[in-house]
Amino acid sequence: MKIAILDTSTAREVTYAPNKNDVESTCASERLLELLADGYTVFIASTRTKLYPQFDSCVTDLIPTERFFLVNPELEHNHGESPGLIDVWVRVLTAAGIEVPPIVTGSGFDNTDWTSLRWYAKDQGVVIY
Repeated sequence: MKIAILDTSTAREVTYAPNKNDVESTCASERLLELLADGYTVFIASTRTKLYPQFDSCVTDLIPTERFFLVNPELEHNHGESPGLIDVWVRVLTAAGIEVPPIVTGSGFDNTDWTSLRWYAKDQGVVIY
């Protein structure tokens, strides 16, 4: 199985209104559409705590919801070693059938960050964007 993991910003394209604050429109990104056309099973690993149907349906209409992994809002998620960001990557790797490397414990996630899990997935042949 060919697997790709994208973040929400890579999976969709946003056109902003002239005021640069309001969203004018969103659509699935060209890269997402290419990966799907090439037969990849695409997962979304997001730093967001929730999806917004008015902005994200362009992606949620293409990828089953069980392949979306969002940050648990009860976990800290504001830096690379945050338990919430590590948790997202542990869950997405598990769902994709990729064995999660050992995570050094202490407070649960010491000496690991989400980017190391991302690089690990890439080393396992997963396409990362």
